[in-house]
Amino acid sequence: MCPTHGVTQVVNEGNSSRASSNWRYMETADPNNMVLSRSDYEVRERFNALLSYRFNSSTQWATTVTAFYNHQSGRPYSVLSYSSGYSLNGDDYRYNDLFYVPASEDEVVIQGGTWEQLDAFITSSGLDKYRGQIAPRNASRGPWRHELDLRVGQNIPVGYGNLEATLEIANLTNLFDSDAGHIRYVPFGNVQAVRYAGDQPDTGLPIYQLRYAVSNPEEYPIFEIDQIRSRWRAKIGLRWSF
Repeated sequence: MCPTHGVTQVVNEGNSSRASSNWRYMETADPNNMVLSRSDYEVRERFNALLSYRFNSSTQWATTVTAFYNHQSGRPYSVLSYSSGYSLNGDDYRYNDLFYVPASEDEVVIQGGTWEQLDAFITSSGLDKYRGQIAPRNASRGPWRHELDLRVGQNIPVGYGNLEATLEIANLTNLFDSDAGHIRYVPFGNVQAVRYAGDQPDTGLPIYQLRYAVSNPEEYPIFEIDQIRSRWRAKIGLRWSF
């Protein structure tokens, strides 16, 4: 078993082809004073294990079986607030405003749901420690992923050198269980939790209209399954060594 721990921080991911897009699509509380934040591609924790055994190693017909296991933390994502009227962080763009996490029910007026639903979302998204402040970019993280790969190599002696026939199966557990080996992620690396609908006239408290991801997570889950990498894949090969 080989564990690793990584920390990756950026000021700007630089994913877009234009400078204006790189500026406007970054989730931030202050677009003119961006600070270091967790990268979209950070792998915080990873555990790898490899086991290999060679059968009939004393003969020319040796068979090598290798299993590789990968267990790693999920991709980071940001929780956002949305306003149909104006930009909350002042950059004239309404889809990159980081979410202010209420410290208690008394700080907000909830519409389209209940405080209990919002409170449960805050906890499930790992934002408890940011109550009473704006959650930083990529403060939340997707589910852990697991993958087991298998490789079988069979030596075949030939007149000039050696021929190896191989069978490789990636995400082996998905071959036997269609619900196993799934990679879940948040599309575009962010989720809109609430719509800010202004302040209540009587109290001055912000009005949070809950999005479906908060009020109805069973029907509108925030995570999608990567339909390509979540499937098992097989590859057959021949290698001639001379």
